[in-house]
Amino acid sequence: MSRRRFLSVAVFLPLALVVVVPLAGPGRACAPVKGANQEVSIADESAIIIWDEDSKTQHFIRRASFQTSAADFGFLVPTPTVPQRAEANDNMFTFLDDVTKPKVVNHYYRGDPWAAAKADVGHNKAAPGGVAVVDGGRVGPFDVVVLKASDAEALNDWLKKNNYQSGPELVKWFEPYVKAGWMMTAFKFAQDAAPPFLSSSAVRMTFKTDKPFFPYSEPGAMQPLGNPGPPGQPPFGPPRLLRVYFIGTKRMTGVLGEDGNGWPGNTVWSNTISAKEWGRVLADLKMEGQPVPATAWLTIFDDSSSPRPGTADVFFEPSPDQSTVKRPDIINHVHDPDGSLEARERGVDPFADSKRLVLILGGVGVLLVLVVGFFVLRRGRAEA
Repeated sequence: MSRRRFLSVAVFLPLALVVVVPLAGPGRACAPVKGANQEVSIADESAIIIWDEDSKTQHFIRRASFQTSAADFGFLVPTPTVPQRAEANDNMFTFLDDVTKPKVVNHYYRGDPWAAAKADVGHNKAAPGGVAVVDGGRVGPFDVVVLKASDAEALNDWLKKNNYQSGPELVKWFEPYVKAGWMMTAFKFAQDAAPPFLSSSAVRMTFKTDKPFFPYSEPGAMQPLGNPGPPGQPPFGPPRLLRVYFIGTKRMTGVLGEDGNGWPGNTVWSNTISAKEWGRVLADLKMEGQPVPATAWLTIFDDSSSPRPGTADVFFEPSPDQSTVKRPDIINHVHDPDGSLEARERGVDPFADSKRLVLILGGVGVLLVLVVGFFVLRRGRAEA
């Protein structure tokens, strides 16, 4: 279907759901609508929630990609009141990722180009309850990571946090290997090698609500399409990631259902953003005249749980912990045999001494030529 038609379905269905069934309450959320004998699965999704507490107004900007064999489908998004609807700027998701990206730290070393790797392997003995990354790289279309764990549950947590599918059955399978001290090599399709997906453009919905929420409830399991795998093991295919960018006036936390049960969304970044960055968000989302907070505190949640416990919606409330959270630094080991790369990073010209010596020797050479030339010329005049 054309992009225009897809968007019209994506935006119209939430409105129709609210208008036709206004007393149904929060419904099953973000549910693809497809034809018979067709498969549609949400591959990954992102949402920006802007919450103005004073006016009880939520702005919900959602973007998703789908794995599907269907040629024609839409999706449903429930809201407690009739929403305003507008197309949003997809670039805002990239902008917020850039604002909150981790710091890159270079560790320079000289001598043996494999020294850093050897040193890492030597020190990568997993501490009790820990997981160590022993090696890694790219093999064909896969990103490969070699892991050594001293605890099965710690390995399970690491896999989930790094967007690998895991769960109790997989833990039961690899636990004997962990106890025996074996390595675990994880393969994952690299981002530039992943199979194609159908992506929807971002859509903004603005509505009144007593409490900000993300429509998390789903009509049954919605796993990625692909090989279901052996019985008792998770299906093959790319992991399903939900990322929620919540902008309010303080750090927030998410709970599953109004009773406040646990939600597997992890806080990966939380801090204020500058007035300039906040102004950029409002301008790009074309929110002039809309009720928004005067200052902005951004909290980012990542949920890569599989299967997702989508039995209720996620509601947001102020976190008891109002400290900031940042992403871990990215450490690069850089071979720098002559120290020039590290010097440049410090803003120092690594060849300054050599250049100075060349200038001095050049100056001395010019001076000698002038002196010799002077005496030759003087002698020539005397003989004349």
